[in-house]
Amino acid sequence: MQDTINVKKFGAAGDGAQDDTSAIRQATRALQHQSTLYFPSGTYRIQTPGNAVEVERLSGISVIFEPDAILLMDNLDANQLGTGHAFYFKGPASNLILEGVSIKWKTRPSARSKGDGIRIDGPYSSAGPSEDQTFKNIEIKNCDIENSPQTGMVLMGCSNIHI
Repeated sequence: MQDTINVKKFGAAGDGAQDDTSAIRQATRALQHQSTLYFPSGTYRIQTPGNAVEVERLSGISVIFEPDAILLMDNLDANQLGTGHAFYFKGPASNLILEGVSIKWKTRPSARSKGDGIRIDGPYSSAGPSEDQTFKNIEIKNCDIENSPQTGMVLMGCSNIHI
């Protein structure tokens, strides 16, 4: 049975006005292997520079958004350039599920810059990933990403991907 980490229980307002960055980062730090990061209905505003959610070397993670939940990225710098990714998963790890994730940058960036909607990296080197270092078994269901400064999704050093 997976533990469910509800971002609202960590202080996220989900009202589209308050900066929910700190609460979401606290909720993310509470994740352990085999847990779910849950976003109930609401608009979760990220105003602080950097990655909104960063998860490293955890397996069995699910990220579930209610159908009307949105992660609103409002963290462009003074030049309207991106300052971080919405979701950044670093491996090696396995069994990641992203379901209903909806990410929108409030303002279209002025130029291509740092800020992928979803970035998943298995460790890699110039020689390429080794099988034991890939990010394996990824399921991506009904996700939507708009106006990202860099690209919607990056998968590097990953295997067994189902979209």
